Amino acid sequence: MKLLGQYSEHGYPAINARIECTQPDIRGFVEFALDSGSPFSILGQVDAGIRKVNYKWLSKHDETITIAAFSGKPYVLFNVKFYFRGFGYARTLGRMYVLPPPEETGNELIPMPSILGHDFLDSYTFVLEKGRGRIILTDEDILMDC
Repeated sequence: MKLLGQYSEHGYPAINARIECTQPDIRGFVEFALDSGSPFSILGQVDAGIRKVNYKWLSKHDETITIAAFSGKPYVLFNVKFYFRGFGYARTLGRMYVLPPPEETGNELIPMPSILGHDFLDSYTFVLEKGRGRIILTDEDILMDC
């Protein structure tokens, strides 16, 4: 399977996916930054707001995490399904964090996009083609004999 991504308007490598989660009911398209430095995947505040995430149905993670502009206890979504353009069902991620709503972070938005981290990316090889403005994620063996 080869998935095509792009560079976001802010210049980071990204891929669009439709996500679904049944408890609570969350679905919709999200642009995820591909972050090979993050150990986990995160739904950012802006995307959580667009999806109208009802935080009262979510549990908080037991431990504090620190990543980019956030340090604290995120909420947790379980069994999040990812669908990609041109493919049917593609992948389920057992756990994805959700940044707390602005009212829990001093009524300010955390300047951070939604992220796909190692928990997702470790199943793929990704190729950055900046000159062509595209990203390729694949689960195929692309290494050639040297």
